[in-house]
Amino acid sequence: MAKTNYNLLNLEINKLFEERYISEIIELEKIIDVEIEKKRLELRCMVGDRYKDILAASDAINTMKDISQQIVEYIGQIKENCETLVKDVDTNSMKTVSTMNAQKMEERCLVAQIRLTIFMNEQIWLALDEQDYSKAAQFYLLAQHVHTGLRLLRKDILDKVPLLKQIKNSLEILRERILNRVKEKLESLETTVEVSSSNLNSLMLLESQTSSELLCTFINLRKTALIKVIQKLHSSVRHQLSAMVKCLITTVHLLHDCFISYQDSSTGLIWQQLEDIVNENAPSTLSKIELPERPLLNYVPEIISQFRPKCSFTTSKEWKEDLENCVKEWLHFTTDTIDKALEERLELITSIKGLYIIREEALKTSMFFIILDLYLLFY
Repeated sequence: MAKTNYNLLNLEINKLFEERYISEIIELEKIIDVEIEKKRLELRCMVGDRYKDILAASDAINTMKDISQQIVEYIGQIKENCETLVKDVDTNSMKTVSTMNAQKMEERCLVAQIRLTIFMNEQIWLALDEQDYSKAAQFYLLAQHVHTGLRLLRKDILDKVPLLKQIKNSLEILRERILNRVKEKLESLETTVEVSSSNLNSLMLLESQTSSELLCTFINLRKTALIKVIQKLHSSVRHQLSAMVKCLITTVHLLHDCFISYQDSSTGLIWQQLEDIVNENAPSTLSKIELPERPLLNYVPEIISQFRPKCSFTTSKEWKEDLENCVKEWLHFTTDTIDKALEERLELITSIKGLYIIREEALKTSMFFIILDLYLLFY
């Protein structure tokens, strides 16, 4: 029987027994046995060739294990040495770190204060433009507080930063400007109680005036206001007398509401507003400013961030006596001044009709009730 070629990898056993003779199947078995033996020999040869490589790899792995163990031991020794060194130099290193942190903190605080001084200068100008002189006065006091702290603690910094000297000079100019603007407003012919009270607070804060001194300042400014009205040229005698009466009405209303009682309260509006500024529970001056979002502002010292203006005022019995005496003096001055002014102006009137018109104008402004109120209050 001729030898048949078989595809040993794709044999189908069941089909093989169906299609082949027994002799062919026996021949196939022999062929398979021969192939198995060949593969077995090839496997033995391959293992023999790779045996040395396997041994070498095993030795390398054992060496790596030994080296790794040594490295772990060395690391442990280094750790122990480092801990010993840390214990030895701990005190000195902590002092050094603390000194460095203190220096950095001080530098940042100085930079923050310098930046705040510049910013406050801008804010005072803005408050002046808004005609909010009370706010301008509070901002000035805060800027002065910051500058004084720098001058006392680090005068060497001031010498190295010429800009701070310019800002200091600018602050003095701003202070005079605030005072002048306030006095101009208080000398106005007509003004509101709220505005006048705020302006009087500015005077009290900037000039550290007592209650009695502030009252005298107010009375003197209102005297000046009356004199300006008298000296000013008017279109007619009637208009001038009407302006005089309005000035007196404004003065009386301001005197009562600012110093004595405001809206049925037992104190004047000045003292109520001051309480909201200088009270311990009042907002700090710095909190009234819209600060730019800069990290440096976090380093502003608490003595600055919690700053509030200081002012002492009283409404005691002595103060009420001063009030009464000051008002009486103002009444005498006003009477003498108006008498002289009326005498000069009435000489210009040549008819009964003119006198009647002036009388009607005076009655419109309730001059009679003003004088009556004054006598009821102080006599």
